[in-house]
Amino acid sequence: MARHGLDLPAAGALILYTDGLTEGHNGPGRTRLGVEGLLSLIERLPPTPPATHVDLLIKETHELNAGRHSDDVAVLRLDWGSQPTDR
Repeated sequence: MARHGLDLPAAGALILYTDGLTEGHNGPGRTRLGVEGLLSLIERLPPTPPATHVDLLIKETHELNAGRHSDDVAVLRLDWGSQPTDR
């Protein structure tokens, strides 16, 4: 079995999510949020503590979707280093 490694910065965060987060609509049109839309949304969110950041991310994606696509959503944010209020 091959092993792969990844160098991580001294401090950071990693967000894992199910496809229900990205398959919803991106506003009133037919366009789906997708990964690029999710990244754009994350960049626009204000700096908040990790739990608040996840809550805001889910809230914003639900608002953009406006109930048109229903799928389960799970989000896990893993933080390391010393950045208690950074996104």
